[in-house]
Amino acid sequence: MSTFYQHITTDDSVEAATADAEAAKTAALAAQSAAETASAAATSSKNAAATSETNAAASSTSAGTYSTTSTQQAAIATTKASESAASAVAALASQNAAASSASASSSSETNASSSATNAAASATAAQNSKTDAQASFVSFDSRYLGAKTSDPVADNDGGTLTTGTLHYNSSSGAMKVYTGSAWATAYVDTAAGTAALKANNLSDLANATTARTNLGLGTAATTASTDYATAAQGTKADDVKTSVNNITDVTITSVADNEVLAYDNTSSKWINQTAAEAGLATSTQGTNADTAHGWGNHASASYLTNITGQSLANLSNVSSTSPTDNYVLTYDSSSSTWGPEAAAVGVTEADVVALAIALG
Repeated sequence: MSTFYQHITTDDSVEAATADAEAAKTAALAAQSAAETASAAATSSKNAAATSETNAAASSTSAGTYSTTSTQQAAIATTKASESAASAVAALASQNAAASSASASSSSETNASSSATNAAASATAAQNSKTDAQASFVSFDSRYLGAKTSDPVADNDGGTLTTGTLHYNSSSGAMKVYTGSAWATAYVDTAAGTAALKANNLSDLANATTARTNLGLGTAATTASTDYATAAQGTKADDVKTSVNNITDVTITSVADNEVLAYDNTSSKWINQTAAEAGLATSTQGTNADTAHGWGNHASASYLTNITGQSLANLSNVSSTSPTDNYVLTYDSSSSTWGPEAAAVGVTEADVVALAIALG
């Protein structure tokens, strides 16, 4: 607005200077005209005086008898001549004054022309300043969009957003800058209560539990320090990691190849033992097991897997005849069955073992 008023004031000054110059020029022309008129009047008076003097001389010559009258006429003529001379001097002075006025008028006209030129230059400069100011405002207005309740999608004139454009988001209390594809937070107004302050040591978080979850801490951040290993315990843990000998419930003595750790109830410790000492199958036993496995799936081979609650007489190759005390099962090849009979005196240990094997 100030540039606009300045422009108007400059235009008024130019018009006033131009008007003064025109007035001065008119006055100078009038003075020059007056001087020329005065000069013409002086010349006319001088001529009239000369004529009067001539007439007076003629009257003196021709009218000798009227000498008194002639003398009087001569005196009058002299007076007229003096008056005419004075008029001539006055006319000359007027002419000189008119010339001076004309010169002054010319100077005024020149000055007025210079003032007009300067005023025009000032008006041009003022217009240029106005144009520059308007361009600066437009540039600023497109760079800083002011306060907005949400991130804008265009500038204040509806044009495309320019990278580096700023605006204040009054909803989030953040100054934002346009990256060329999205709005990024330039800084946050801490007074708006939407930012965490360093001095508050995270006490101003909206939800500490959510923050711990986001950081992947879970309940670790709220667990007492006594629930964790001390430095000394950590050292022990490192020792355990490097050697099984450092475990408190393990005792290793004269260990040899292929020994195992087996638990010993007497010492309440794990001790090193051979496979045989630990009751593990030998390699031969393992081979036999592999051989037995090669015979087929025992689960589908009708092997006896459970006789709990069953009677011996229920077996297909055992006679159902009721036994009495001290009877034994003997094999009858004719019927291919086992049946109860009184024990023979000549039963050997081998017969008993054979019977046990046959019964599975």
